[in-house]
Amino acid sequence: MTFERCFPNSLETTLQPQTDGKIFVVTGDIPAIWRLNHGRDRHPS
Repeated sequence: MTFERCFPNSLETTLQPQTDGKIFVVTGDIPAIWRLNHGRDRHPS
């Protein structure tokens, strides 16, 4: 029962149709991930 309620909500909140017909999938805080990865590239451990 939980899946039947949660899955449609996940689709509605993570899929964003674009004007060119493509669909953008929201996956999280991408800018923060980019900063994290970029920082490691500049100062490798």
